Amino acid sequence: MGPDLALPAPVVTQARVREPMNIRGKMMKNAFVLTILSAILCALVFWLGGCSQPGETMAEGHRRHLRNIRINQQEMMGDIDRATLADKPSKLTDRRIP
Repeated sequence: MGPDLALPAPVVTQARVREPMNIRGKMMKNAFVLTILSAILCALVFWLGGCSQPGETMAEGHRRHLRNIRINQQEMMGDIDRATLADKPSKLTDRRIP
């Protein structure tokens, strides 16, 4: 038997032993899961609650929405007028500017 006929030596591998997750890792995983579940629960509660108030009819809700839109538009126009200095007359003239 010559050296070229010799079988290669078997390769010995060690099986990796999975180390148990440490306590800090478990606590962080539990905190993450708890945070996600809390967020889902809050979203579900707010989604089911809706925008209506108890004892409010559809017509009352519609009137309330229209009133809010009207007030928001008035406030926005006032802000634009104030930003462009069109909300009060100039002090450079003695005449009233409409």
